[in-house]
Amino acid sequence: MKRWLASAARSSFAGIILFSVLGHASAAVLRSQAGLPANSSSLRTGVPVVPVFSTQFQVSGPALSPGISGLSLGAAAPDIKVEPQAAPEPVAEAPSALGSLKTGVAELAQARDEAGAKSVIDKVYEGASASSDEHDAVSVTEGPSFSGTLATLAPSRTQGASGKSLAELEASSHDRSLPFAERASAVQAIAGLKTDEAKAVLRAFGRADPEAGAVDYEVSRKALQALAGLGEVTSLPPVSARHAAEILKSLSKDKPAAAVFDYDDTLERNQRQASARTAAALKAVSDAGVRTMILTARSDRPDDIVGKTVLESLSTLSPEQKAGLVLGASRGARVLVFDRKGSARLVSVEPTWTEAERRGIAEAGRIVKARYGEALVERVGELTDYSFSLFLPVGTSPEEVGAAAALLEMELSKRGIKPAAVSGRVARNPSRPSFVVVSKYDKSLGIGLLMGSLDHWTRLRKIVRRLPKALWGLAVRLSERVSSAPVPGDRILMVGDHFFGSRVEDLNMTKAAPGGLSLAVGGTADPRVERVFVWPSHGHAATQEIMGALASSSPAD
Repeated sequence: MKRWLASAARSSFAGIILFSVLGHASAAVLRSQAGLPANSSSLRTGVPVVPVFSTQFQVSGPALSPGISGLSLGAAAPDIKVEPQAAPEPVAEAPSALGSLKTGVAELAQARDEAGAKSVIDKVYEGASASSDEHDAVSVTEGPSFSGTLATLAPSRTQGASGKSLAELEASSHDRSLPFAERASAVQAIAGLKTDEAKAVLRAFGRADPEAGAVDYEVSRKALQALAGLGEVTSLPPVSARHAAEILKSLSKDKPAAAVFDYDDTLERNQRQASARTAAALKAVSDAGVRTMILTARSDRPDDIVGKTVLESLSTLSPEQKAGLVLGASRGARVLVFDRKGSARLVSVEPTWTEAERRGIAEAGRIVKARYGEALVERVGELTDYSFSLFLPVGTSPEEVGAAAALLEMELSKRGIKPAAVSGRVARNPSRPSFVVVSKYDKSLGIGLLMGSLDHWTRLRKIVRRLPKALWGLAVRLSERVSSAPVPGDRILMVGDHFFGSRVEDLNMTKAAPGGLSLAVGGTADPRVERVFVWPSHGHAATQEIMGALASSSPAD
């Protein structure tokens, strides 16, 4: 009798969950038929698997795009308009960020040549956020007239396509009284000269300007994009203190749907445990209604990493502080949430290397070691479930590091292995070895999963925290059948330190979130990617400022 009652109770509890879930789904269908917007539980068939781009990180070319990258993550106040262009063809419905990514992958596979592939990738980076100039605006206040703090070259007799001299074009590009489009056209004309003097003018836009505002920063971005088109890639400069304050105000006033943070040298110094201040700040961001994710290359398992696991670094957080977090370990290949006791529970896992891939990686690694040698460090040539790293001898030149990465990628390709990323990392400390790393996935995976169904991860957190363990499996399966629409890329904030050169671990996040806002706290960022800004302070101190804005109430106008 007791066994029958217990069985009946379990069946009834499961029935309640099923009834509740189906009730939400039915309501969503009825709302849709009635022409009303679906609520956060509209019916969908599971969480999508996000395709990952090839190993080479491609970015848009030097063409001047219409956007000025307004700071607001929502509707922008039309303070400054740019010159209108032809309106795009009307469409029934704007594509989602995830839809743009999938379409881009399909078109990339059909591209006939390198130019066609580049065009596809450029379109993916603009994504659903692309619009005509007629509707573009900057959501911040225009700054005072140009103060002349940037260096100006001596007058030149060289004439651009506009008929103006280089000095005149330079003056126009810096003139804050001119519209953005006119300043950007001056930059384009400078680039068209293709002289050493013209390159020097463009290069000067990479210097920090303490008086620069949001529009000035976008002019600098266009100048550095043009310089990259001439074969020289220079980092964006840090935003000015005034510009940073405008960004913080925007984050406080118009909060993103989700904020994604790298861990090492972003939330904390490399491999350090989370401080009490960081723990409190993460909870405050989550409590403010911003879905909070930590996305790291580090693993959650001790047998899959050199050094501390990310769970060891988060062990200082209380169960209440962990409650609002989603953790993407191994670049998002393993997604975890935390139960009521603060223990991590794996809720999503991606396939690991196959045995054939493992053999091919080992063979390719031996070829690279035979040519370039290897450093005598612990666990040399480490092959984990999702990555492979090969340490090169101390003193290996940057050119040789890049050549070693290219050789490894070529050998992997011969064996039919196409990882998400192959890169050479030059050691910052010359006494340490540089290394080559291969990643089965990059961080676009974690961002894509988060964007694919933001409410899905919220429900998983609640399931793990509130239901008995025996019911997790059933509740998770039901949750996967009831999910919200994908989150647009422009509702995602991404914060990290690797956004430039050979260190693009965090820059890869932007591939899955076209239009998303990225804040680089490592001092550099690639100018060819829109809506990435270099923060004036670095590391965890900068991240604390950003989290403080996310957690704060909207300032009074």
